[in-house]
Amino acid sequence: TPKTHRRQRQMCIRDRPTTDAQREVWLASLIDDDVSRTYNEARLLRLSGSLDVDALRHALQYIVDRHDALRATIAADGSAQLIRSDVNVDLPVEPVVVSDASDAVEDKLEGLLSDSIALVFDLEEGPLFRFRAYQLGNDKWAVLLVAHHVVADGWSWAVILDELGEIYSAFASGKEPPKRPRLLYSKYISWLNSPAHIPRAAADEEYWLDLLADKPAEIELPTDRPRPAEKSYVSTSVQHTFDPDLVARLKSAARHLECTVFHLLTASYYAWLYRVTGNSDLVVAVPTAGQMAAGVNELRHADRLVGHCVNMLPIRLTCAGEETFWDFLHRAKADLLDARDHQNVSFNNLITKLQWPRDPSLTPLASVSLNFANDHQVQLAGFDVETQLPSKGYNFFDLTTDMIQGDNELMIDCKFNTDLFDIATIRRWLR
Repeated sequence: TPKTHRRQRQMCIRDRPTTDAQREVWLASLIDDDVSRTYNEARLLRLSGSLDVDALRHALQYIVDRHDALRATIAADGSAQLIRSDVNVDLPVEPVVVSDASDAVEDKLEGLLSDSIALVFDLEEGPLFRFRAYQLGNDKWAVLLVAHHVVADGWSWAVILDELGEIYSAFASGKEPPKRPRLLYSKYISWLNSPAHIPRAAADEEYWLDLLADKPAEIELPTDRPRPAEKSYVSTSVQHTFDPDLVARLKSAARHLECTVFHLLTASYYAWLYRVTGNSDLVVAVPTAGQMAAGVNELRHADRLVGHCVNMLPIRLTCAGEETFWDFLHRAKADLLDARDHQNVSFNNLITKLQWPRDPSLTPLASVSLNFANDHQVQLAGFDVETQLPSKGYNFFDLTTDMIQGDNELMIDCKFNTDLFDIATIRRWLR
């Protein structure tokens, strides 16, 4: 409302335009609450040790104060974001009390997490993050961190988790955290709108419009139930962890094949899609970190940038049945490198300009997404810590496959639409 924004403007240090990628998320979030919930990104910290709750809240406040994107809200028309000078961080503590065994504690925690993650953010009012600590017993904690995707992408979470460990450890020991470089999101926005960048983005958009001009068919995975006339977003997830020996063999194979593990797994994923669908012309949505593009070009400290910088790329690869996997892999590698060089593009702008007929039962342009990321575990002095990806219950695509690589392991997290697929089907595919 105008009154709300007058109050926000008195508190903010500056207004900045939203980026194309942010407007894409904002516009989708207006469709309904379930779509907005697909953009609620969460991390869960499992802690064993004596937690200093005040130090943790102080550390989270320090991070919000440090990164301007986390203090942003979106204007009613989506055209601007209001970056406030200060936003107070709250860290409620909720004991998880049950009358019987530890399994009951986990069951109750799962319900509490699901409810908290599913709460819809008010993009206009904010704040666009929330934190909560659950006390599970003596020196057992679960700390939930949730933020809307419009202010924090996957790269941002890696930065936040890295800084949280260092800053908490400093405050818990009565010290000030070390000064570290950063890049403000407002500076990134200025770079996106600079005369040097605009022609580059226009050329990248033209690259994708040419690539998709003949409208490849949608990927139609074999479903367990007929597709509803209107697309739904309710989902769950299944995780599978590769054993260290298999991960070592994957890395060895990538070296032998003269590619990265990302290239090898991506080519394998497309080959699998070809096998289960019979489609040889495949378009999969693959996110790429805008922080990498910014770092390659003019901006310093882009690796410490928190904000929504991700670009979703509609990667199109063809699988010819008579081609060897070696040949397909190296063609896929070349196409993936070419796509990365043209990553300054908005998924939604492509949908608008391609002007394809809309099917309300399908996600436009790509119904399947694939993401490859490094595992980021919080390091807290005096704690055993496990960082987890809790299920959020909603997903934008029919199937999203996150491949998360650690030092000696690879975890596959498959989020799938439960109106289309049974959990047994996804587990069979993962095998």
